[in-house]
Amino acid sequence: MKARKLMAYNRLATAVVLLGAGSLSLASEFSWTVAPGLGYDSNIYRAPSGDYIDYAKSCTPVGGNCQIRDDGAAHPLVSPKVQSGAFVDTNLDGAYQKPLQKGTDFKVEYKFRGRFYTDSKYSNANQYHHLMRIGAQHILNTAGKLSDSLYAGIKFGKKRRLYLDRDSGDEQVFANEDVSGRYTYAMTGAEVLFKKRIGKIKYKLGAELQKRDYVDEVVISQYDHDYFRVGGDVKYPFSKRTKGTLGYEYSSYDYSDRPSRNALGKLLTANPKRKYTYNKLSATLRHRFNRSWLTYVDYVYAQRDDAYQSYDNYTKNMLKLRTHYRWDKNKLKMSVAYWERDYPNAFAFDNFVKDISKQYDGVNASIRWLKAYSDRMTFTTGLRYTQENSTDLRYDYDRYRLSFAVSWDS
Repeated sequence: MKARKLMAYNRLATAVVLLGAGSLSLASEFSWTVAPGLGYDSNIYRAPSGDYIDYAKSCTPVGGNCQIRDDGAAHPLVSPKVQSGAFVDTNLDGAYQKPLQKGTDFKVEYKFRGRFYTDSKYSNANQYHHLMRIGAQHILNTAGKLSDSLYAGIKFGKKRRLYLDRDSGDEQVFANEDVSGRYTYAMTGAEVLFKKRIGKIKYKLGAELQKRDYVDEVVISQYDHDYFRVGGDVKYPFSKRTKGTLGYEYSSYDYSDRPSRNALGKLLTANPKRKYTYNKLSATLRHRFNRSWLTYVDYVYAQRDDAYQSYDNYTKNMLKLRTHYRWDKNKLKMSVAYWERDYPNAFAFDNFVKDISKQYDGVNASIRWLKAYSDRMTFTTGLRYTQENSTDLRYDYDRYRLSFAVSWDS
């Protein structure tokens, strides 16, 4: 049934793209950006940084790497394999806009993001995501370059990512069956966005509903769920050079088949289906020092609530600094962020006997140089670094990715 749904979705998406391409070629309101690139990934599967005892798995027979551990049960010693390699990035953006009547435009947007590793032995790490948005935008009021607007539309998408073993890079297996397609899904949804300006203050409110239909691997619970989001932000200029933004967002993930964990971290089929709700507060301070230097400071606080026995509740804090420097036709973008995520009720390895609190923290840093060779062509090179630390050593890893890309605009 799920395979037929995915095939039907692919046929619908292809028909929409081909129909759109036929009409877009005749329209002057069509724009596009193509950005192919090359890169190097130091840790393709996000393998842990060192050997660890996997307290989430039992093993037999006892001997060698399988030993009785300090919680009284037999667990394996795991030696992760960090694997690296080159990749090709494929990025495509297209947009079409046509007036329907005065103040109302019909809009179509398409995005494709793909990463494909050049060595065939890493092909299971290939990922892609495409998204199409179709809707109408109505201009309510216009003042100079700014306008109040209301957008409403539908969206379709598909994301392909395999469920893989981080330690080895192999496809995941459950009950002797390949379940690696578990993370791949098709999406349909609807969204609305309202933008308004009152004096110096600009604000926006938006809502979105998605149905995500995952591949059914039969022998293991599906990830099918409804996703809902509502929120907005307010922007205020403190001065000509300094602006502030405050935002709030509520979202939920309501699963139709995936069971919750109980207070001891046990996944029992009798448990209710999983539902998470999120509340997120964000604040940004933007300051321009001069024509060349622009700096942002971001802070995000997020709280997740697990509807059943609160096992997977967490709070997250993130502080981020972003700096842009511009000269001639060059732009340098730098950012560094520190974050921490604390689970007050959960255990590392979901092992309540071991009784180690589950906690995460990490650093994300990036630097990108953009060189504009013309109004339509830009060269970009960048480096991204990720460090994730966790008391659950299955998710403790380091990674950097170096990339080069050229983009062409219509």
